[in-house]
Amino acid sequence: MPREDIQEEIYSTSKLNTGFSITRNGLLGGVIFGNVESVPNSISDNIQSVIPAGGLGLRIKINKFSGTNLAIDYGILGSGVRTVFSSIWVRFSDFWCTSV
Repeated sequence: MPREDIQEEIYSTSKLNTGFSITRNGLLGGVIFGNVESVPNSISDNIQSVIPAGGLGLRIKINKFSGTNLAIDYGILGSGVRTVFSSIWVRFSDFWCTSV
């Protein structure tokens, strides 16, 4: 018998992210991104639709040696919702960590 206080979720996403340099010294860069997501109402439901999203971002190099970047992104959901998101990206070895 399943517990009623546990919520079952399925989440699927596909993402494309392309970065580019704006300045030669790497101080400023940019990114173009897009993705589609699908979330059914319950684990037993089939996926009825996908939700597209996309946007643009600016990257400002804070520390050249550690690869720390300030990220400012502008995104648009398929439903028309628009948002601005900022974060700091720090590179540790081959892994990237982010903080909002």
